[in-house]
Amino acid sequence: MKKLSLYVSIALAGLFMGSCSDDFTNWANPQTNPQEDAITIPGFTATAGQAINFANVETDSVSTFTLSEAALPAGFTLEKARLELTPQGVENATKTTVNASPEGKGAVADLASALESAFGKRPTARTFDAHVYVNAVKEGQAVLIDAGNINLVMTPKAPFIDTNYYLVGNMTDWQLDTNLKFAHSDAGVYEDPIFTIVFTTTEDDQCWKIIPQGNVDAGNIWAVENAPKGVVGIETDGDDAMKGTLLTTTSKGEKAGAGKIAKAGTYMMTINMMDYTYEIVKPTEFEYVALIGVGGKWSDGDDIDLTQVTPHNWYKANVEIPDGGFKIRADHKWRDDGNWGFDAGQNYESKGTLITSGGSNNIPVPAGTYNIYFNDITGAYAFVEVK
Repeated sequence: MKKLSLYVSIALAGLFMGSCSDDFTNWANPQTNPQEDAITIPGFTATAGQAINFANVETDSVSTFTLSEAALPAGFTLEKARLELTPQGVENATKTTVNASPEGKGAVADLASALESAFGKRPTARTFDAHVYVNAVKEGQAVLIDAGNINLVMTPKAPFIDTNYYLVGNMTDWQLDTNLKFAHSDAGVYEDPIFTIVFTTTEDDQCWKIIPQGNVDAGNIWAVENAPKGVVGIETDGDDAMKGTLLTTTSKGEKAGAGKIAKAGTYMMTINMMDYTYEIVKPTEFEYVALIGVGGKWSDGDDIDLTQVTPHNWYKANVEIPDGGFKIRADHKWRDDGNWGFDAGQNYESKGTLITSGGSNNIPVPAGTYNIYFNDITGAYAFVEVK
């Protein structure tokens, strides 16, 4: 790193400019390492702006830093700047370059993208090490100035995601039924915004909406005063589309309509509350769901059938498992839409989710006697050892 005294910076800057190309147009992406080519000027440093919460930003750009322009040698003007962002606390973090104006303003889209790529969309304040470089120009020639490091603190803008959701509708007489609670993983809702539910309608043209946990806790499932935490539905009341966008009924008069299931049957609904989207599918129905490979027995006829024990496609079997793995398959044959096992690299846990694929791996249950539970729609399983 070259250091200049304030008194000789103009002369040496001119020397540096003598080696610059006349058509220097993309200083943010030079062919050589910018850290080696940049100069420092005593007193010319960047100062971090205030922490940025994108939930409160309504403009296209935000202030990230300010510069002490008083230290800039006479005759120079600032044209462009950039920040080289490295997320703090991230192992093997990669650096991202974001362009900025000389006033330190960066595009919201670029900054938000860098933030979400490094940390995800969870609305938590995150800190980046930001190295600031500025392009100074005199008489058409440019010199790159190192304005130092700052801490840039940013919080993503993320939609509200409640801890749990419930399905209500004609099938519940529009009352809360806690048995129709969406399933969710053990991860935080901003790490995993996917919720699923399997439900059965016994009549055609059954309408539905979704109730967030906050409304249940408040004792009023139809509450809208805590927008955007109100009832979740769709744009067009009575639409029977099997996938689309979710909306929230709010205290501002915005009303989400009810979706509709056109034909009676068993369905699985998946909602992504990060994107506020939904999809409803009618699962394949199987005559049998069975274990295969127990004790190393993989031939047709070695299947150990599971018994359906509840609605919504839960199955159970009590089985003694020796050493070695097994799989679960449907209808006593191999089929990609009914062949369940562990994903590649998946470590054994007593409960979780199996993948449906012809290339799935064996399930490595330790030797013992188990109550085995499995859902052929969601792939959820639980292996409870019987002592």
